[in-house]
Amino acid sequence: MRPSGRALSANDLLLCAIGAGLVLAAFFPALVYSVDGNSMIAVAESLATGHGFSVASAGLGAPGRCGLYYSKWYPLLSVLAAPPAALGVLVSRRLGLPQHYVAAVFAVTLSPIIAAATVLLVAMVARRLGASKRGALLAALAFGFGTIAMTYSREFFADPLLALITIAGIYFALNDSVGAAALSAALAVLAKPTGIVLGPCLGGYLLCRRLSALRWLAPFGGTAAGLLIYLAYNWSRFGNPLDFGQRGDFALNVVFPAMTGLLVSPGSGLLWYCPAVIAIAWLPAMTFKRLDTALIVAVALAYLAEHSLWIFWVGGWSWGPRLLLPALPGLVALTGLLERRMRWLLVVLTVAGFVINAPTLMCFYERYDQEAAAARISTQAQTWDPRHAQLFRIWGAALRETEDAWREADQVGAFVRQAGSEPVARTVAGSRALRIVNLWWWMLPAVGVPRIAGAAVSLALLIAGVWLIARALARARDDDFLCPHNVPLPR
Repeated sequence: MRPSGRALSANDLLLCAIGAGLVLAAFFPALVYSVDGNSMIAVAESLATGHGFSVASAGLGAPGRCGLYYSKWYPLLSVLAAPPAALGVLVSRRLGLPQHYVAAVFAVTLSPIIAAATVLLVAMVARRLGASKRGALLAALAFGFGTIAMTYSREFFADPLLALITIAGIYFALNDSVGAAALSAALAVLAKPTGIVLGPCLGGYLLCRRLSALRWLAPFGGTAAGLLIYLAYNWSRFGNPLDFGQRGDFALNVVFPAMTGLLVSPGSGLLWYCPAVIAIAWLPAMTFKRLDTALIVAVALAYLAEHSLWIFWVGGWSWGPRLLLPALPGLVALTGLLERRMRWLLVVLTVAGFVINAPTLMCFYERYDQEAAAARISTQAQTWDPRHAQLFRIWGAALRETEDAWREADQVGAFVRQAGSEPVARTVAGSRALRIVNLWWWMLPAVGVPRIAGAAVSLALLIAGVWLIARALARARDDDFLCPHNVPLPR
């Protein structure tokens, strides 16, 4: 109970998550640039208009059965995005705007919602591990604003959805909710095939807990069910259940460079782009002797090992270690167990992570990728040479993009009406998308609304979100008094 007599509840955690969602929504993007995202949105658009899982053109997919084209990416996010995409299709017809562009804007509304839900589950897992409410809130904010999760809350990739399902599976396993854990294992595979490692990790944890065979086998069954559904999906698209659309090139000789690259390289390293994870090193030693900690670490290591075997471990044009995003929520949840006297370190690392990732709130990180390609800077140099890493070059690219945007501020109407009708440009000069401010209100003049009106809405969302977060932190103070040593819950 609180000193006031009011029972402790999850209300403050929910308040913080809603606040985080509002802050992220304040920086809602103007459009989706990535091929991955546009392809999955095209599937959602096709589902919304009654055309099944096929897509309209070869630029958004690969040849499949019956002479149709199908996305090479993953089905679950497209299915979830079908309702907002349907609304976008309706709005596009009313406004006379390109269908794909408007459907994409509506579909990407899922991204900040997914991010906010993950923030909430990070806090809930931290509480389940034994963190005080203040510690759990700080861990949740570290994930939401101190890692690449902030960047990908404005994109349309499958990795954030897999991150949400992964932390949900961990939470259900910690609470012995075996059915929900099994469902999470199945959905993880459908979100992205690399989610196949979640079920075995959850099942292994439940086995170590000495639960009955029927219970610890459930997550394995969930993984098997998800895989069977995915194999059927592959067969329906390409006539081959083993054709996932993506190249499955794995090799042992890439393990060491991939592992070190994903962890410490200036172009893709977890410790550079998500410094909040470093705080784990200051956890009490007893934390690492616990079975629940072992589950979280095992899931993270499974994702790392899985991607370290793939020759495309960099993840193409990505910001930081995108492929490790599903490992982040659990790891950051552990930071909620920091002793009170060490929380300043988590706050400092969160601020550092925010500053590192902040330029992507207003510009496309692909702007620098295009510039580097034009300058013939190799992927190897961008990954390992600090002089060419996104981390250090994004500020200049953001400035150049903003300057271009102001010079062409009156051309957004023409841009919107041509959006979706052209392939992704190969140069900055040939790309309209890379010469705008990547905020939704920048495009409002295309529909006759002044930008200042949209900027005012974003500012209101930002203020409301910050107020809710501050309110949640203030209400958690007395919980800190009651839990001064972050005593873990008994397992």
